[in-house]
Amino acid sequence: MIRGLYTAGAGMLVNNQRMQNIDHNIENQRTPGFLEVGEHVVSFPEHLALRIDHPSGMPMAQQLGVMGTGAYITDFAYRMTPGLMRETGNATDLAINGAGFFVLDTPGGLTYTRNGHFLRDPSGFLRSVGGNPVLGVDGLPIGPVPEDFAVTTNGDVIDRTNGTVLGQLRIVALQQDTLARVGQTTMYTSGAPALELLGNDRPRIQQGMVEESNVDMAGQMVKMIETSRAFSMNQRMVQTSDQIMQRSVNEVGRIV
Repeated sequence: MIRGLYTAGAGMLVNNQRMQNIDHNIENQRTPGFLEVGEHVVSFPEHLALRIDHPSGMPMAQQLGVMGTGAYITDFAYRMTPGLMRETGNATDLAINGAGFFVLDTPGGLTYTRNGHFLRDPSGFLRSVGGNPVLGVDGLPIGPVPEDFAVTTNGDVIDRTNGTVLGQLRIVALQQDTLARVGQTTMYTSGAPALELLGNDRPRIQQGMVEESNVDMAGQMVKMIETSRAFSMNQRMVQTSDQIMQRSVNEVGRIV
């Protein structure tokens, strides 16, 4: 009974975390560059269940099957499918049409984002909405750029007045299983080196557009129903195990 309580309790914890992730995904369905998050769930070691007293009366073990001992979340996985493009008409809004991330310079080090809703600061440098400089392929912040500038599909930042190339956006590829979110929405770090995307490997950059969240709302609603039912089943298992233990203590163990 104690094992049953722990197993069902572990299931409730897993489904509670899954529901929190679903809520977070749905809340950010309109956040540009947001990546849907999921979970890697693994089971605790399974044990072979044996029946010691054989029906024949012989002292031999009879195999009954495998007994599970619960599950837990090892880490989180981010869905890498690109979101839909939304046209804004703002020159500082940029979208990556394909795989890859913009690179930002933050006080905590380099971070990566697909949220291309950038701003031009008073000094003419491109920054994220959080105020972090957008880096170029040379590792330096992009800028200063004039008010009238263009960004080519190759990521070159050009002064429209004279055609001068002011820099090229740094775009990198990251491994899905090494991503970790920084903060609440669209900035990420990587546990593995970022791969520079150059030449033909570079995705197309779309100026005047932003990438919407890649949250699959239909999938999240289905997952919400599944998670809610699984949580309720584990909750009932905890209640049933508790009732059985209570009866065992108060009735079966009673001295007549």
